[in-house]
Amino acid sequence: MAESVIIGLTGPTGAGKSTVAGILGELGCAVIDCDQTARQVLVDCEPCVRELRQEFGDDIVAENGSVDRALLARRAFSSHEKTHRLNEITHPWILRRVQKE
Repeated sequence: MAESVIIGLTGPTGAGKSTVAGILGELGCAVIDCDQTARQVLVDCEPCVRELRQEFGDDIVAENGSVDRALLARRAFSSHEKTHRLNEITHPWILRRVQKE
């Protein structure tokens, strides 16, 4: 069995990441969209959402249970320290999902 290779596509908006990912997918590569994975973690990962509420306030979660991503972003990106804290909370959950995929 051939060894797997993991390629991470990064870059600013409009750099062509989606185009390259699409081409790799057409060639038979498995493509994992980490942005989508991160959004999904905010939907169905209770431990992650609980930590985010503790750090950024209960009101980041609406009555229907959905995370107000705009409010979370305003709070999390208001300082380098808060951004770092957001990453500390979310990245381990995102990584677990990606590894499962």
